Amino acid sequence: WFTDLLPAGNGERYTQDFLLDVFNILFNHIQKTFNGKSKVLDFHHPHQLLEGLEGFTLELSDEPEPLEQILVDCSDTLKYGVKTGHPRYFNQLSSGLDMIGLAGEWLTATANTNMFTFEIAPLFIIMEELIIKKMQELIGWREREMDGIFSPGGTISNLYSVLVARYKFFPIVKTKGMAALPRIVLFTSEHSHYSFEKTSAVLGIGTENVIAVKCDDRGKMIVSDLEEKILKAKEQGHVPFYVSATAGTTVYGAFDPFSEIADICEKYGLWMHVDMCYASKASYTSFDFWTTERLIFVACLSHVEIAKIYAPNTDQARFLSSTLARLASFGGPCVIIGGCGRQTWERLSPGRTGKLHSILHTSPQSLVHKRRILKLWWYRDPTTLRKIFPSTPSTCWRCNAATGTYLHVWWECDRIRPFWKRVFQLPKNAVYYASFCLLLATSIPLFWKTTTIPPMALWISTMNDIMRMEETLVLDNDTYDKFTVGLAALLLLRHAGYVASYRPKGLLQACNQMCAKYLFQPDKPYDVTYDTGDKTIQCGRHVDIFKLWLMWKAKGTCGFELQINKCLENAEYLYKKLKTLENFELVFPDEVAAKIKARMMEEGTAMVSYQPLKDKPNFF
Repeated sequence: WFTDLLPAGNGERYTQDFLLDVFNILFNHIQKTFNGKSKVLDFHHPHQLLEGLEGFTLELSDEPEPLEQILVDCSDTLKYGVKTGHPRYFNQLSSGLDMIGLAGEWLTATANTNMFTFEIAPLFIIMEELIIKKMQELIGWREREMDGIFSPGGTISNLYSVLVARYKFFPIVKTKGMAALPRIVLFTSEHSHYSFEKTSAVLGIGTENVIAVKCDDRGKMIVSDLEEKILKAKEQGHVPFYVSATAGTTVYGAFDPFSEIADICEKYGLWMHVDMCYASKASYTSFDFWTTERLIFVACLSHVEIAKIYAPNTDQARFLSSTLARLASFGGPCVIIGGCGRQTWERLSPGRTGKLHSILHTSPQSLVHKRRILKLWWYRDPTTLRKIFPSTPSTCWRCNAATGTYLHVWWECDRIRPFWKRVFQLPKNAVYYASFCLLLATSIPLFWKTTTIPPMALWISTMNDIMRMEETLVLDNDTYDKFTVGLAALLLLRHAGYVASYRPKGLLQACNQMCAKYLFQPDKPYDVTYDTGDKTIQCGRHVDIFKLWLMWKAKGTCGFELQINKCLENAEYLYKKLKTLENFELVFPDEVAAKIKARMMEEGTAMVSYQPLKDKPNFF
């Protein structure tokens, strides 16, 4: 009986035997989960579960039941539940069963603590701070610029975003409530997540004040419609304050045009939030940049209170830029991503070139950093850039034979090719090394102006500048850049938690703190800034951080990146395989998807989500 277990006297043996039996049940379930021949679920209708199945009943009795029955209940609960880690589980939210994460969850449950003050959860508080600092290093923010917490999921992260944005523009709302505010409205795409309507209902803004912006046939927000609706709201006496862009919509997986949306937000003084759902794609992005010889540079801006993202005309670059955006939940500002390939450099219009040039000139960066980025454009197009640098040459200063474009001078010229060939042959792991070399390709040309090949010593010393600017890590024997290859690791497993991060630091605390005297005393014998409970609307939080911390320790940034790339390779393989099947259609006729899913659930063979969209029928 339960009374024989700890903390009962002499209960150690009974407790050990009971927990070992529970472990065996769990381990057997894990084995079945990874067995592709097993069912995803043993489906039963609600009335069947309520009536009871083979000695398993959900009804609660007044009298205690023996531990043998409790073990049966544990086993049957797993038996009739969904195996979310099954190879054929493709439904919402779950993304597999990670053994290190599972071990972390077991330890978290055993510790049985909450996160709100350092005195209650000292190690977990520090772990959260360290991981958030790691994130801000990857983004390129300084410590004073970023604040954040782990939240239960994406819906709550979106709620925090609207909550903090409203407080920034209308701090009086914290004490006086919505009655003291004008009628505020927020804008989001018609394909965005429903959590924004739910958030508006919870915060008292009202669902009628969530204005849906039209999308094109690819599911992307139409920026012209956004501006029209902002102006219309102003004409009606409403006060626009917030725009949510989406990086990977729920149904189509579409990416909104972030740069154009950011321009609108800057123009009308609105807070821009990026709800990024496809975090793991960023790892693939880094290597796609490498394989297509694209160059990346990242510049942090702080001159506007929006996320300012400049993305080239590639979906891969959008994945990378949106990952940076989601890691911050960005109510603030901040990252310009520039990328270009052999053809993309030449296709950039003078207008877009001028746009980037004007942004760089208005941002309060150091003059050295600003000039560096401008110099990257020196050899792109001598005619266009002569207005910026009148002395721009028209021919390559290495061979004096070809047009002096940036790509030719540093990639195509016969004099420079041996240098890069030697550089890329150095590392043991060329995949990791790729992005490192590409970053150097945007730095060495800034000052190396002779026709000779740069020496390797210069190439190595140049990395110091990149390390200061991009927070990269240099290893002695196998050098590679962790800034670009490790972004996706932060949000690989959805069950590891979501991060809500904000600029400037302190805004989250000011928005939510209530200074409960019985919890947050200022005279504690330690640094009370580690009492993070007042940053949240919950105070006490489940310790989600430990799973991610333990996984990061076990796998490292490199392990996360390899795991994500493998998943993406599998997805691409399946996509190409399906394209070869003439009798396979991606969108099914009306009602067929629901019936197919019902049959799969009843047989337990697979579980795949489906949904309709406007005039489209249900489809997987």
